[in-house]
Amino acid sequence: MDVDIQISQLEPISQPSIFEIPELVHKIIVYADAQNTIIPREKTPVCRKPLSFQHALLVHGNEEAAKLAMEGAFSTLQEPQPSNRLNVLHTCLLVNKLFHHITKEILGERLFFTEERTLAKFIAPKSSQQFYDGMSPKTLVLSKMLFLRQPHFNSIAANIDLSRLEWLELYMCPKIAPTRSFLLPTLKTLIVTGSKALEDTKLAAVASTCPNLEILDIRACENVTDHGVYMVGQKCKKLKALNLGRKRRGHLITDHSVCAVALNNPNLTTVGVAGCYITDRSLWQLTLSCGKRLERLSLNNCPYISDQSIPVILHHNLLKRLTVLEIRFNTRITNFEPIIAYKRRQAARGLNVLVETCEELFVRMKEQEKHMDRLILERVVQDISEWANGKDDDLAHADLLLARSGRERRTISIS
Repeated sequence: MDVDIQISQLEPISQPSIFEIPELVHKIIVYADAQNTIIPREKTPVCRKPLSFQHALLVHGNEEAAKLAMEGAFSTLQEPQPSNRLNVLHTCLLVNKLFHHITKEILGERLFFTEERTLAKFIAPKSSQQFYDGMSPKTLVLSKMLFLRQPHFNSIAANIDLSRLEWLELYMCPKIAPTRSFLLPTLKTLIVTGSKALEDTKLAAVASTCPNLEILDIRACENVTDHGVYMVGQKCKKLKALNLGRKRRGHLITDHSVCAVALNNPNLTTVGVAGCYITDRSLWQLTLSCGKRLERLSLNNCPYISDQSIPVILHHNLLKRLTVLEIRFNTRITNFEPIIAYKRRQAARGLNVLVETCEELFVRMKEQEKHMDRLILERVVQDISEWANGKDDDLAHADLLLARSGRERRTISIS
């Protein structure tokens, strides 16, 4: 039997809108998040601000550049800061249910607060727990909350899922410290700066619960001592960056803990121990354990570092990747020739090495650099003079080197 099917009777096949396909919507919102969401970060230092106008004048050579340096024009890389304008993701919440659901998940992956008022609204009791559904942050940042108390901070963990937390930063929040609710095996970055609440027992908890930690920055946490840092060195063996710098109570951090961290963390690339009472022993341990990877060393105001470490280490080229060396106020360092020679070797390889010094050490280094240049010039002139006034018969290369070494030995014996 013939069945006639009228084309007009066929129902059209509906095509889903791209705004109804979860995978595409997810990609759209992730892109919007990457382009518009800015997490507050401390500005990256290029070089530290000079200690005085005279120091700036010595470093930069002219008054105009010195004034700019004192104003901070050369001291930091400008990084984008959070904007107060309405975020694009807030608009995405209003498109449809699918957009709302996915946007809420992505918003919940990175939580950051720069005002205590905003945080108070976030942790205030809600009529429905659904507000926190889907929030499982990988990043949690609190910045410059000077009056935030520990109970209010702890309430964050009571409301949201922290099982995926990888980055926890408490920047200049002096009255709080992370409790065990925030310390998980997933944590890779822990930044707690200027906290009076962080002490050894809490740092020991970090060591025992965060074995995958890669970045530990506890600058200006002056209640932390060797005991807490030693525990970190024993339990955390994947560290790539460590900052223990402080301005006060430097005697609480010594070789005992720094050597323990260095011994068990060969992947360290950045180490900051400014103001700590370490000695040359710690620097040799860092060199032996992590010398192949070390790139940045902050040793400002370490009163027991001497010529027996940095000058000898650089003379033997044991820190081949070092690009930043901060040695302000380390007045026991008097031999700068190996440091100057290292800078020149690296420059010949196309690598710029930044050596940060105070005014006194800068003058020492410049004087020794001039002395080195004068010796090189005298040697060049002497070689040219001998070549011009010598016999017509050219010396073999080996004989020339032998004659030169003989002259150098005679010069040393005379001096």
